Parts: sequence; C-alpha cells; structure tokens
Amino acid sequence: MEKSKYLDIKQACELLSVSRPTFDKIRKKAKLKEFVFGKRPRFLREEIEKIADPKPISKIHPDARIDLDIFSMAAAIDLESEPNVFDLTRLRSFDPHGVLNLFCALVDRGRQGNKIKLIVEDNFICNHLRNLGFFNQLEIAVPGMLSWPREQLRTEHTDFKYPISLAKISMSKQEVPVVEKLLELLRKQGFSDTIGGYIAWIFGELTDNANTHLRFGGQNDVGAGCYLLAQRYRFSGKSDNECLIIAVADIGPGIHTTIKRNPKYQDLSDKQAFLSAFNPGVSSWADEYDRGRGLTDIFAIALGNRSIFRAESGGHVFMADFKNNTWSLRFDERMPQGTRFSLIIIDHDFEMRSRAEVKRYVADLLSKI
Repeated sequence: MEKSKYLDIKQACELLSVSRPTFDKIRKKAKLKEFVFGKRPRFLREEIEKIADPKPISKIHPDARIDLDIFSMAAAIDLESEPNVFDLTRLRSFDPHGVLNLFCALVDRGRQGNKIKLIVEDNFICNHLRNLGFFNQLEIAVPGMLSWPREQLRTEHTDFKYPISLAKISMSKQEVPVVEKLLELLRKQGFSDTIGGYIAWIFGELTDNANTHLRFGGQNDVGAGCYLLAQRYRFSGKSDNECLIIAVADIGPGIHTTIKRNPKYQDLSDKQAFLSAFNPGVSSWADEYDRGRGLTDIFAIALGNRSIFRAESGGHVFMADFKNNTWSLRFDERMPQGTRFSLIIIDHDFEMRSRAEVKRYVADLLSKI
C-alpha cells in the first residue's frame, strides 16, 4: 500500500519516537508547515523523515586533507573529527564557496544549541580565515557557542586575491558600499568596467533574494542575514582572462521550502522546486507581487558569460559549467542548512542571455531529473 504524503500529529510522534510535548517543540524549532484537512493539522511525511534520519558524520578518513571550493565534492562536515569538533588544520585549500559552506555549517550547529570547538594552528589557512573576518563573524552569529584557541594564530598572512572580507548583509542596499569597494580595487587590478557592472548586479540580486527568503521564512531576528565573499581567480594554466569567484549564502529554510509555500508550487518535489526557482516568475510570493526574476537574471548572466555556476539548498547541489556545456545535480545530505550561490565570472565581453533562453534551459533540466 502506498504511503500517505501527509502525517497527523500521532503518526509524526510515532515516526520520531517522541511524546506530543516534545513534538510540539520540534515542529516549532523546525518551522514545519501545517496542512489543515478538516480541523486536523497534517505534516509532510518527507519533512518528518528528514528529522527522524539526521545527517551522518563524515565517512572520510580523519587524517585526510580537505579542499573546500566550488569544484569540490567535500563538505564542512568532513572536517568534523568528533561531534561538534571541527579540525581546521585539515583544511588544505578553500575559496569563497568553501568558506561560506563551512560558515553555514558552524552557524547551523550553534543555533541548534550545540557548543562548537574549533581546532586551529598557526598556519596560512587558519590565519587567512582570521584575516577574512571568519572567526569574528562566527562569534557574532552564534555568541557564546564557539571556542577556539585564538592565541595560537599569531602570523599575519595577506592574500591580495581576496579584495574584501567576509561581509554580512541584512537589509536592501546594504551591499552597495561593500561592492563599490570591491569594484574600486578590481579596477586598480586591471578588471574592466563592463564586468564591474555585472558583478554589482549579481551581488544585489543574490543578497536581495536571500534576505527576501529569510523574511518570508519568518527570520526577522537580528541574527538573520546573508553573507558574501569574493576572490580573484584564474583557471590553472590559463592567462587570457581574469576571473572573480562570487559567493553569497544564507542560513534560512532553503529555496525549495519557501517556493513551496506558494500554493501554486506546493505539490512539486523538493528537487523540482529547487530547479524551478530559476524560472522567470517563479517565487514564494503570489503572482500579483510580480516577483521571481532575480535568480533568472543571475542564470542569464552565467549562461552568457560561460561561467561556472553552483547552487546548494536543502541538500540539493546543482553545478553547471557553461564553458563546456555540462551540468550535474545531486543530493548530498552532508550539506548545511540554508542556500549558497557561487559563480566564476570571466572578465571578457559577453551578451547576457534572455529569460526565455533560461526558461528553455531549466525546462530541459526538469525533463531529465
């Protein structure tokens, strides 16, 4: 017999092996969406099953060195040597995507009430994270939940590939001075004015999208906000074009969750909702608000620029290489809560693709999953 898509409170308690009072705490903390049939609330089975089956600890060898970057299959949890203890000395390299993956994982743990311990040493990687403001932003995001031997980090390391530090954006247009500083530095380093305009647009759209989803998800507290980081980049062995890796992240409910709060999309699977968010007009808002173009336009820029594009949300990881016309979509339960967008923008002349082209591309993706 086919399992029902919905569970009542009694069934949810049985699946989780908890009492009714405990379930009430869980549903509040997890912000479970209720579906009322008659007068009785129901909950999505898949959401209850996710809570019942927590993410496993990494199976990677505890002595292995880890690369956290836009191309990597690794996740922050791979640095976890024991519960809530993260060994950053095993981190071999990172880029903005990897920094935000690690940041989101640690903040998520802290907001769940877990005390986090970081293992660091006086090496380039750990000092580089300090100089990017990583540890300071962590302590602000999860006050009192973080311990690390800060006195061990004594060496100053400056990496000019990172023109800005990790920045938090919690309201519209707050990213403007950060991006203006970024563009000023990039111009001094030889980047064109043309690409600068697209970089400003991308950051504006991604931060607005992230904060809109956070507010719609009920996260209006002072700790809510998204984070951005950028790094100069050059493909190995290539010298023709300078590039910039742009990354934006939030620790909200995820794209699929907010999209499915719109009744129009509530019956989509999580995977379908995740990909459909890149279609023009698809939004958590009702149609009369005329929303749902920001992610489409980011996709259009990535297509036209022949960029590398990565999006993560709800465990879904989408990777597109528009230089070589390849893409992949996988589910990775190790990924932290929230949403992360990362793309490599190449400094060359290009034509932004139309929303209709993006729609056709996404339709092709949806037909293949």
